[in-house]
Amino acid sequence: MKTHQISLISCLLLFCALLMVNSDAFGQNSEYSRWIGTLEGNEEITPGGGAFLYDLYLVDEKSLRIEKSTGIKLIKETFPFTRTDNGIQLGNVENSTIPEFNNVEMVQVSDKRYDVTIFGSEKSSFRPSKTSYAWMQWIFLFLLVFIGNELCRKYKYFNHFLFILVPIVLTPLLWMDAGFDGWFRWVKLYSVLAMSLIIMYFRFHGGNKYNFVKIVIAGLLAINIAEAVAQDFTTHQVLNLINGIAGILNILTIAHILGMKKDTSTPHDMLWPGMTIFWILAYDIWNVTFVYINYPNTVFNTIAILAAPTIAAIWIKRGTYMQARANTLSIYMMYLFTTAVFYNETLSMQVTLPLPRNDTILYLLVGSSIFLNVALAIYYFRWKFTGKAPSKLQVGQSDSVL
Repeated sequence: MKTHQISLISCLLLFCALLMVNSDAFGQNSEYSRWIGTLEGNEEITPGGGAFLYDLYLVDEKSLRIEKSTGIKLIKETFPFTRTDNGIQLGNVENSTIPEFNNVEMVQVSDKRYDVTIFGSEKSSFRPSKTSYAWMQWIFLFLLVFIGNELCRKYKYFNHFLFILVPIVLTPLLWMDAGFDGWFRWVKLYSVLAMSLIIMYFRFHGGNKYNFVKIVIAGLLAINIAEAVAQDFTTHQVLNLINGIAGILNILTIAHILGMKKDTSTPHDMLWPGMTIFWILAYDIWNVTFVYINYPNTVFNTIAILAAPTIAAIWIKRGTYMQARANTLSIYMMYLFTTAVFYNETLSMQVTLPLPRNDTILYLLVGSSIFLNVALAIYYFRWKFTGKAPSKLQVGQSDSVL
């Protein structure tokens, strides 16, 4: 067994061992002071169908503080509470800024889970969170997608196993019971798997000979970005609109679509010269910003699954970003569906660490997103219309990805 495989298995075993910790509930000899719940996918409540993130902290034996991340805002409120036979009864706060928690009961399902019904009919579950566990999960996830992509690069039949056999077997065995009732997660899962299959066809089964395959790959990328842009625009928030404009510019600067080619040397990577480092960084920042202002509950994982293909495309093999991006995202979505029951039911822990919600991070991300994409668009269209391009910076003017 190779060294990197041993390291991955060791990390997994250590991660699982440290997570198998039991605790009491909500401040009664509990080591958990922070509990996290989310609400996602209701377009009538959450902006554009995004997500709300709720952080719950025990202040003392009579009060709880709830911090609500909603798009571009962080709202804090302290609620009085009393313990009941079923769990915890929250009191009323006059002129509350988080009114959905006024006079609601948090039903204790287990030592590490409370269920609550808010907004009349929406259900959310609160589970404890520990920063150390979240960091370990993040490191494990990064290694999983990074090494998984390298295995996909080097071994043809590993692609067949991972993107054909695994989904066929796990869809009825695990994924149907993963608890994802909304359509968004399911569409995301199978759409990214479709992209990985198309790239596999391009690399190993002659797809590189056909221009329509190249157009389909670029089209799926553009559609993926456009879906996020549409969601930003539906929120009617200024910062969302600014990042939406950055996303449009990112689509318009997709270059050298017909320049995609199959590397003639082993392992026959799909190379796309249009994926310049400038474009990759502009895309990454735009993507992180989109997730941060729409899905604060998953942004921490997003950083991991963007870092892996970026590192692979810059330091391991230039031009492979699209291939690595599709593979790492597919692996992540399969990981999410495969481990959902384990994390939510068996372990009953929140292991995704939300990125802190504050104005500095918010404006830094939005500002970086629009700045990079505007700068890229200026250089790109200057080259397209005048033939002038930076001498030491690739914006699509050649087959180089430097």
